[in-house]
Amino acid sequence: MKARSDPALIGVLIYDGVEPIDIGGTIGVVSMARRILPAVGAIAIAREAGPVKLAGGLTVVADHAFETAPQCDVAIVCGGGVSPAIDATL
Repeated sequence: MKARSDPALIGVLIYDGVEPIDIGGTIGVVSMARRILPAVGAIAIAREAGPVKLAGGLTVVADHAFETAPQCDVAIVCGGGVSPAIDATL
């Protein structure tokens, strides 16, 4: 177990068509946790760095591509309707 002051990086894996609430909720929890664990951080990771179009048309920017992302302590795959085509890209 890590000390409360140890840094921790959470990678949030996103993809085209993911539900916005799944990303917002996940990043929001990390944001709230940072209030008591200031060394906790989160990054968005996608197949390629850059814009990712979510369900409903909202576009967000992935910080890193799978290949270039820093090592994370935890990786979270956001939910939503994952089709076989999307599953193949993860």
